[in-house]
Amino acid sequence: MKIRRGKIADLNECIKIGKVPELHYLYKSSDKMAKRYLKEYIVKGDLVLAEENGKIAGFISGEPMRDNHYWIDALVVKKEM
Repeated sequence: MKIRRGKIADLNECIKIGKVPELHYLYKSSDKMAKRYLKEYIVKGDLVLAEENGKIAGFISGEPMRDNHYWIDALVVKKEM
């Protein structure tokens, strides 16, 4: 498994993976709104992907906080992985 930062080219696949009821915002958002939301994390470098055999298996998004803490906003892994 390879871990890497997300890229703009990964947006569509991340949206597909993230459209689960547990992630309320992505689940209820249009694809356009979901792209805008995830793009912010990608641009800031705060979306990390896991790849298995060249395919995205899941992602983590979040934001850095004070005192070396990190807020995890989303953690999603494909069910079949």
